[in-house]
Amino acid sequence: MVSGWDFFKMFLAFAFVIALLYLLLRFLNKRQHGLRSNKLIQNLGGTALGSNRSIQVVKVGERLLVLGVGESVQLLSEVTGDEKEQLIELHSQLNQQTIEPSKMLGQFKWPFLKEKPEQTPKFNQVLKKEMNEMIKKRKQTFEHVEKDENKYE
Repeated sequence: MVSGWDFFKMFLAFAFVIALLYLLLRFLNKRQHGLRSNKLIQNLGGTALGSNRSIQVVKVGERLLVLGVGESVQLLSEVTGDEKEQLIELHSQLNQQTIEPSKMLGQFKWPFLKEKPEQTPKFNQVLKKEMNEMIKKRKQTFEHVEKDENKYE
């Protein structure tokens, strides 16, 4: 028959194993983050546009570049200013959430807890906004070039 003391020892052993897993995951997360931060070139993310076509945001040194990837790689834009800081901050937040042990319990759907909507913009939303602004700038540039061409005709 199982006594209260046996149950208590089993609970302590279970808590010890969970604590070891937590510490191991924390250690691995910090180690991976340290290795990632030393890279000169980092892929911050991207989105697929079709077969063998995508847009990638890449950090090279201190520069943040938007690249079109397909048959070849083309520079679409360079992100600067506040948007650069937002993208880098968003990327670091998403990286911390990938293995962070304290977030692991939040992945389970507890029936008595209500889910809170996410307040931070998703990477795809920020990328889409940046791409829309780039499209507007290109249209303005083309209109400006056409006006200049019409002046000289």
